Amino acid sequence: YYPFRQMYLEINGWTLSERLYYKLGLDHFTEFYDGKNTSAFTVPTHWVWKLSSESSLTIYLETQKKNVQLSLSEDEYTDYYFSSSYSHMGKWVLTGYYDQEIKDSDSNKWTGAAFSYKLNTETQISLFYGSQKGGLVCANGICAVQPDFEDGFKITLRSLF
Repeated sequence: YYPFRQMYLEINGWTLSERLYYKLGLDHFTEFYDGKNTSAFTVPTHWVWKLSSESSLTIYLETQKKNVQLSLSEDEYTDYYFSSSYSHMGKWVLTGYYDQEIKDSDSNKWTGAAFSYKLNTETQISLFYGSQKGGLVCANGICAVQPDFEDGFKITLRSLF
């Protein structure tokens, strides 16, 4: 338990003749580190509706309540994240993003849209417009602190080799 404890429960599966995939989770996280006590309760969900001809609609919806205590101060956060994607026959994907953080009585929002196109089996190009919340970002086992990205374009080329 000291300095870290996390309990996670999940239910997932396919239903409606294998057309709807669902994943519902409950996560409780507690950490005591260097005089700081962080406690968070998160409800992540993931939904995929398979359409005809290899197309699909994907929705991620997550809400989190977090409390951070440091010495005599205490901050409370509520976070909401929503993204919705349409994948057309595995060739291209259109995605919308919404992220909101409420700290005490202050609120920040980040919205964006992305279009990704699969050039071939190893290469994909993506165009993003909007804003993204900064912070610790982890991908493929590597974590790094990223700055906020405000109202701009990003072009990403991914290639496997």
